[in-house]
Amino acid sequence: MSRIIYHSPFSDFLLLSSGSALTACTRVTDADPACADGADSVLEEAVRQLDEYFGGRRDSFSLPLEYRGSDFFCGIWNSLRSVRAGQTVTYSQLAAMAGHPGAQRAAGSAMRANSLLLFIPCHRVVAAHSVGGFSAGLDLKTALLEFEKEAYGENRT
Repeated sequence: MSRIIYHSPFSDFLLLSSGSALTACTRVTDADPACADGADSVLEEAVRQLDEYFGGRRDSFSLPLEYRGSDFFCGIWNSLRSVRAGQTVTYSQLAAMAGHPGAQRAAGSAMRANSLLLFIPCHRVVAAHSVGGFSAGLDLKTALLEFEKEAYGENRT
């Protein structure tokens, strides 16, 4: 397992790799550089794609990801990966996209369990009449949505 700290314009993220897939991207505060032990090829590619994303040149990610969750959660996450930067979906729309209409609360649970922030873009899932919640903090969700609106345009689906 390899790990690095990625410094984005909005927050720091701990990236973990199994050597063949990205296994985690979590927000960290007061990151200790000692927790990073160096990048492997997966982490190098993740950094390249994140740099492109934050540079306004990539609206989705194409990197092997290793999910950890139930079949339902994995289905929700797979569906969410099709939502491009600058787009949002509601929890209800996401549940329907994954073949589970009416399961918006369960879709919300999948968002809370997402350990691959940015790569499984749960910040793009909003409530019907508000921005909704975000396990990494509403400040980060709002910043990411504003960034994507400016960099990629707003195309609500």
